[in-house]
Amino acid sequence: MVKLLAVVSAFIGVVVLACLKDLSAATATALFPVHITVVPTCAISATGLEFGVWSYEHGSVAANGSIGIVCERGINYHVSVNAGSHYGPGSHLRQMAGPDLHRLLPYALYKDAGRTQEWGDQNFSNSYPQGTSFPGTGTSRPQTHTVYGSVQGSTDRIPPGSYSDTLLVTVHF
Repeated sequence: MVKLLAVVSAFIGVVVLACLKDLSAATATALFPVHITVVPTCAISATGLEFGVWSYEHGSVAANGSIGIVCERGINYHVSVNAGSHYGPGSHLRQMAGPDLHRLLPYALYKDAGRTQEWGDQNFSNSYPQGTSFPGTGTSRPQTHTVYGSVQGSTDRIPPGSYSDTLLVTVHF
């Protein structure tokens, strides 16, 4: 019996120590949230167009440039081209400036090789309402869109010199 009492006492001692140990090792927990928002991305680049050498007597001249777009797969986008630095609101023409700022050389930019669909920003900033943007869908690979330009022949004598304009090309996504 003494032996049994000693075994029971030892067992009770171990249980009490285990309970005391659990009381002294208290813990607390909290949730640690992790979050990220992935935004759609697109990048744009542009290669302007060079009409070369022109004389009003030679009629119209055409040239091509390009706009490069890289958008993530599945992202719908629109590429718009504004009116340029020398837009003539009364004439509704894009124009290049040369040596005489009062004599501007009109030109047009198109989305198609037949030069029937003017490229503009009518459905966005509306600085060039004669043309609309070019729609596309991202593929995660570079996509090139050709810009078709033309300078029409004129009976108006344009002063000799270098003519240029600068336009803002924007990808909306």
